[in-house]
Amino acid sequence: MKKLTTNKIIAYAFLIFSILYIIFGFSIEQRRMIGDKQGWDPGSRAIPIGVGFIMLIVSVYIILAEGKKRAETAEKPADKASRKLVILSIIVPILYIFLFRLAGFLIMTILLLFTLIYFSYRKDVQWSYIGEYLLGLVVSIVSITFIYSIGRYLTHLLIRTGKSNSMEFLSNNLFTSASVIVVITVIFYIAVLIYKRVKKENSAADSKNYLFISVLTSVGVTEFLYI
Repeated sequence: MKKLTTNKIIAYAFLIFSILYIIFGFSIEQRRMIGDKQGWDPGSRAIPIGVGFIMLIVSVYIILAEGKKRAETAEKPADKASRKLVILSIIVPILYIFLFRLAGFLIMTILLLFTLIYFSYRKDVQWSYIGEYLLGLVVSIVSITFIYSIGRYLTHLLIRTGKSNSMEFLSNNLFTSASVIVVITVIFYIAVLIYKRVKKENSAADSKNYLFISVLTSVGVTEFLYI
């Protein structure tokens, strides 16, 4: 019997996860933004269901592509480090589904993305990484909380200002969302500039490049999905 390769295991794992995620999406109570007169808000189910179907399509494509590839070339079986990464890639999404309602979108999405990105850069799962991993996770959670608070404050400020000064465009959903995106983009740009300066002055920062990328990517994707 032929051994499963890393790509095949990941593809099948995400196929199962995407199906579970779609079921989870339909189980979410459908809610829409108050005051959405134009009907532009697709509802609370839109993102989970959409992401689920995208993952399902990608998983099926990878499985079919791997089947064709197997007929042409022989791929090496998954090594021990790869198998641990695959197991982690299965466990974390399952936890995401079951703990989503308890911990909320921001915390669980940060946990999912940072964990997968960090250990993918590490290319292994070891207990010796736990200290650095927890540090990065805490930084990610603090960062997303800080950015979320800024976005929330800015949104409320624009809405209050628009209503009190009869400037309806300030309280428009598109304007407030665009304003928040601009502010968040500036924050990320400043963070990158600061990191580059620290990296230039401290050679030890090179070894932590993957940690910075993991934090920045997980926080950025989570925030923009939330918006």
